[in-house]
Amino acid sequence: MFNREDLTRLNSIREEGKLYTSVFLNVNPVTNPKGEYFINFRNLSKSEFDRLSSSDQKSVKEDIKKIETYIKSGKTEFKKAVAIISSSEPDLWDVFHLSVPLKNQVVIDKTPYLKPLASILEQYHSYAVALVDREHARLFSIQLGEISEYTELFTPDVPRKHKKGGWYGRDENRFRRHIEVHVHFHLKDVVKHMEDILKAGEVTHLIIGGSEESVILFNKILPQPIASKISGTFTADMHAGNDEILEKSREIIRGSEKAIEERLVDELVTRASKNGSAAIGLSDVLTQIQSGNIHHLIYLEGFNASGLKCPSCGFLTMQDIKTCPYCSSMLENIEHLIDYSIQRAIDQGAAISAITLSGKLKEAGNIGALLRY
Repeated sequence: MFNREDLTRLNSIREEGKLYTSVFLNVNPVTNPKGEYFINFRNLSKSEFDRLSSSDQKSVKEDIKKIETYIKSGKTEFKKAVAIISSSEPDLWDVFHLSVPLKNQVVIDKTPYLKPLASILEQYHSYAVALVDREHARLFSIQLGEISEYTELFTPDVPRKHKKGGWYGRDENRFRRHIEVHVHFHLKDVVKHMEDILKAGEVTHLIIGGSEESVILFNKILPQPIASKISGTFTADMHAGNDEILEKSREIIRGSEKAIEERLVDELVTRASKNGSAAIGLSDVLTQIQSGNIHHLIYLEGFNASGLKCPSCGFLTMQDIKTCPYCSSMLENIEHLIDYSIQRAIDQGAAISAITLSGKLKEAGNIGALLRY
């Protein structure tokens, strides 16, 4: 499962004179019943290969052969999409099977092409799901449309009502309080696990499920820092299968993601118009990237542009100039200006958000950024 640690690791790769082949393919069997993805790979890789110099072609030839062999043989592992980052020098081979769609692309460049992967990490936020009752809890992770169960909690000594003779023949109120204490400690244990999940940093959104009674009880004891991360709740049996839990969670996630994107774009446009603590349009964004002033880069999914890049200091521009104004090196043409912008923003510690659909952001130039100062 692809995660932010993988993105950070790949983004840190910088070896002068090396080429990296990045492949993104839609391999969904519904839309590729006859393995059309293989033809797509061949056509796209040939187009990239043909634009290279003869020396560069020689250096990536083995990479393309290795990827071609894998695509032919890896069908049984395929989900909706596959991402492959490869370089024979240095020895790099990463394959990610994804349950979310990707645009078919093959890019051969001096760094791994990470824009599609950065986009899906932001588009599909990571969620933790807690399915709770009075003595059980199951904790799940949802990333990139996939669900996995990573732990189960159980408090076996919660007293139960006896079938006959009241509460084990003793005072009913006393045992009710006894049960409530045990349930409280059980739910507190679940809360502690949720706090640990949030501290780890991979998850920023939470979903709570279970019986209506259990969800109400659990919500009552949640501390504010956790309660503020709750995206929604649902009812389900403790023995519900992963598919059912995922589907119920998706309904909550769809509403949550749309609302988050709308608020983010509204904040961007408002701040840009009022106090200047935001940049709108690619030209202004590039200026702020050069200043190291990007706090949160926001762009419309599918937006791309060509431009120029300094091979020495990394300066990016859309201006028609020959030399870098900072180090006087000759600039080189690049086709994936947005990708290089994302990489530089990530290097500066900025957050990245790909917006699925927004007329307001499109009118603002398809890209913008919330600034540090």
